[in-house]
Amino acid sequence: MSEKNEDNDDLFEYNDTWDEKYLAPELVLTNFNYQLLSEEHGFGLFTFPLFSKIFCEKLISKLRNFNNWTVNRHRTYPTNDVLIEEFDERFAKIYDCILRNVLKPSLDKLYDCEIGDNFKHETFIIRYKPELQGHLDLHHDHSTFTFCVTFSSDEDYEGGGTYFPKHKLVLKANQGVVAVHPGMFTHRHGVRPIVSGERYAMVSFCRLNF
Repeated sequence: MSEKNEDNDDLFEYNDTWDEKYLAPELVLTNFNYQLLSEEHGFGLFTFPLFSKIFCEKLISKLRNFNNWTVNRHRTYPTNDVLIEEFDERFAKIYDCILRNVLKPSLDKLYDCEIGDNFKHETFIIRYKPELQGHLDLHHDHSTFTFCVTFSSDEDYEGGGTYFPKHKLVLKANQGVVAVHPGMFTHRHGVRPIVSGERYAMVSFCRLNF
């Protein structure tokens, strides 16, 4: 059963001012100019700002009070996580709109292709803590494209970073930044150990329906 987040704030109440308040300000001010705001970290691995600092901080406050985490969803590479709809159905609905109206168009621009709307996604929030799960072994994602949003700031934890051995790169994205890369066979990666603190992130495995 999902755990409800009963509060009086508007974090999960989508309205006309939500984008301006909770999306990254530079994303809104440039009218979603992904090519201007993105950075490429080796072939096919991009980052750009997605959420504002206030959104990340409010969300982390809710996540720290959430108790229904699981390690039973992924057999080969288990993570301490929760499906977004099991965390909060309201957030799941908002994020589905963001995925289709903000993130999906970024693929068209950054990869110079037309993805279309015929895709599905599995989205889950991950918690990294040394005493629970501090790292993740090297693996390939079962996805066409993967999005990974960093909610925590550098001050929240030590260590960590996503390691891409083929690119000889350790990526430590800033708070509110989303990383995107192809899944399956091209971008093998793992998460290096968190040695103190805790780190929250959200991953979307997006699969095209051919």
